[in-house]
Amino acid sequence: MELLNDKLKFECKTKFSYLYSEIGSDFYSRLGWRIFPHKEIRFKVDKRFSTSLKHSELIVAINQSNIETTINKDCKFIKKNLKKLNKKSMVILPTKFAFDWLFQKTKLF
Repeated sequence: MELLNDKLKFECKTKFSYLYSEIGSDFYSRLGWRIFPHKEIRFKVDKRFSTSLKHSELIVAINQSNIETTINKDCKFIKKNLKKLNKKSMVILPTKFAFDWLFQKTKLF
């Protein structure tokens, strides 16, 4: 990890990196990374939710046949709204690669 930190900082001139693992932030902070709080939004959706909304026809279940289209729309929406903030921001976009990684990871546990 120290070698990676040195390579990112000195050779690649990287301004920041994003690390994630179950090890925890203490491990990374001991090795020189500054830890920043993150925001994560999760929605618990009740099964009755889609039928109770005024515009429930706009709600579509995400499945393998439409996930890539949905992801692309979400990424476009996020990028558009980040530009409106008019300040430096960092976001991990919900790309297909990120979802595939998450789905594979959840199979391990």
